[in-house]
Amino acid sequence: MSTSATPPADDHIPGGCRPWTTSDAARWAAVRLPRWARPAWPAAALALSVVVALVFSPDEVCTVSSPCGPQWFDAAGTMLLLPHLVWLFVLPELAVVSAPLLLLWMADPGNWQGAWGERIADGAVVAALCWGWAGVALRLRARRRQRGYALDAAGGVTAAVPRTVARVRRGVALGVTGVLVCGAAGFLLTTAVMGDRHDELMARTAAPLRAQVTAYDDVNGVVTVALDGRKHRIEVAGGYTVGDTIPVLAKGDWIRPAAEPYEDRTGRQVLGLLGAGLGVSLLGGGLLAGLRAAGLRRRPVPVLRVTARRRGGRMGIFAAGDGEGDWPVLSYTSFGRSWPGVREGVLYGAPYEGGEVLLTGAHNNSPTAQAGAGPVRPASTEVDLAVARRPRGDRTGKALAAHRRDEQDRLRVALATLKPPAGPVRWQGGPVGRLLGVLLVCVVTGMWIGLLAVGEEGSVGRYVTWFLGSIWMAATAWALVTWRITADGTGLRVRARWRTRHVPWDTIRAVVYTRDGLLVVRTLTGTPDAVVGTVGWPWAERQFGLHNRAGRAAAELAAMVRDPALRPPVQG
Repeated sequence: MSTSATPPADDHIPGGCRPWTTSDAARWAAVRLPRWARPAWPAAALALSVVVALVFSPDEVCTVSSPCGPQWFDAAGTMLLLPHLVWLFVLPELAVVSAPLLLLWMADPGNWQGAWGERIADGAVVAALCWGWAGVALRLRARRRQRGYALDAAGGVTAAVPRTVARVRRGVALGVTGVLVCGAAGFLLTTAVMGDRHDELMARTAAPLRAQVTAYDDVNGVVTVALDGRKHRIEVAGGYTVGDTIPVLAKGDWIRPAAEPYEDRTGRQVLGLLGAGLGVSLLGGGLLAGLRAAGLRRRPVPVLRVTARRRGGRMGIFAAGDGEGDWPVLSYTSFGRSWPGVREGVLYGAPYEGGEVLLTGAHNNSPTAQAGAGPVRPASTEVDLAVARRPRGDRTGKALAAHRRDEQDRLRVALATLKPPAGPVRWQGGPVGRLLGVLLVCVVTGMWIGLLAVGEEGSVGRYVTWFLGSIWMAATAWALVTWRITADGTGLRVRARWRTRHVPWDTIRAVVYTRDGLLVVRTLTGTPDAVVGTVGWPWAERQFGLHNRAGRAAAELAAMVRDPALRPPVQG
């Protein structure tokens, strides 16, 4: 039984406010990043290349002629990499600034004086930084496109947020927390810098002497030296040998090895720089949220009539007139008065990923407002809103919600972009899937060759397990390599493993790509489903931002099932 959306009172609708139609919503939702530009890929490449560069970088050698120092420039650049990785995902506005700063840091000739392994790793760091920078630029461009589509849908109609809607100060908590964290980080960094300046001044005026090493604790990094009949414990970073005589710098109670004139303040330095990165992240996120929320009230903003549903603290925005709430376009964390059921409302602000909006309506002849407590993010199904109500440990429910969200994303894109074909259309496995199939065959073959070559005797259960596992892997490999679906005017020709089956259009209920990687053409009751087989791994595809051909095939075929105008014509 369908649920119709309750319209708002006409008094609460700005004059000329246009509905957000399904086609306009589909255009908005069809704005997607290329899979190479999604932050997971450049972030993973950057993290891996940084780790490899650190592994290949030699340990610093401290000598009297070239003493070790605090290395603030190198430490700041290294610590900036961590918040940069976070900003790639959540704050692209900051990542677009940090990327060129890190590239300037990498341009320092001191970073390119190591062995060939370190230089290659440094080159990979530069490539990953450029990759992430390009991805961030595309993401910001995609936001501008979403905003442009929303403005087009509004048709130039703007309105001021009603005075009766309570003002919500977004980003205050984040901003205050960021200021406090930055203050604590600044205190740590200031004390570390002042300590280094003190050591520098003392080293310039200290007397050069020689002292004998009487003890060395390599675990805690403490060396004990004897000078003028007294023993001095000094925290050091380098290694020392008991009995050696080393040059030292001494002035009063201050004494340091000449090769390490600065006290080791690495811990304070790292904590301060990490705190600064965290504080800037919190402060930047709070400022952006506050400025965007304030911009909704500073001047008249675009308005759209939409349908909305609130579940689990998240507000889902649907195309206008979508009474069943099947086509959510975006969602955001909200707070305010209750929003009962599926209701029509007015959306203030041109929505885009990461932006701020405000929703108003009416309930019992009184205004109802739902201000954003979080940034806008694309949403696909109502199950996305229900995830917030699930227990945190319910990973299965979250995985199912993520898969359904991706499924609806692909279907929305297919309905918005698919054109009626002039002839039959074919979907089949691509080179990556076929390569995986060949690798599975090689794995199975290698397993049995190794088992037979060793000649080890085992239990019957062990051999049965190996045999059944080999059959499953071989069947999966065959499906990856040979699957094919051809659509024509009469229906689908589905090649699944050993045979090809024709499925008429009027018997097809749905085409699905399950979260287990199974591609299935579901048919009406009384007709067996056409099971193509396991042709992918949606979890891995979702983690790495890949687009499996089977997922695209399922979405485009589902669009043809839903809209007969998208099917190939019947050939005479």
